[in-house]
Amino acid sequence: MPGIETRDLIDEALKNNPDLLASQAKIEAAGYRIPQAKSLPDPMVMVGYQNEGLSRYTYGKEPDAEWMFSASQMFPYPGKRAIKGSMAESDLESLKSMHEFLKRKTEARVKDLYYDLFLAYKEIDLLEDKADLFAKIEDLALARYSTARRCRKKC
Repeated sequence: MPGIETRDLIDEALKNNPDLLASQAKIEAAGYRIPQAKSLPDPMVMVGYQNEGLSRYTYGKEPDAEWMFSASQMFPYPGKRAIKGSMAESDLESLKSMHEFLKRKTEARVKDLYYDLFLAYKEIDLLEDKADLFAKIEDLALARYSTARRCRKKC
């Protein structure tokens, strides 16, 4: 196949393969999950008001009316954040390995298809050569037959 190199086709396939693009996006997303897995859970803040009755504001007038404020932070058991972080890193490594596998699989598929197409072109060339050869044999046979026929009539 003139003018087409397998490396060009492989580069094009690696650049535009939707499975590879999705795999790359998963790798990027997994990279963002590592710091989240290693961090503390979000702190919680609460603000509330308890009132006597629904019709009026009674803070300072009634003894049970009060404002409430609270803040809390969960602290997981020691070592859990590190384990979650290493799990997230392992997931990232797994996704990277899968991405490399997809790249190799794509390269192999492109090469396989390229050589199948190359074989098809070579078979077409071979069939055309055979057709030319058979046409020449036919012309030679017709020429020989026609001279043998003329020779029988004249001789």
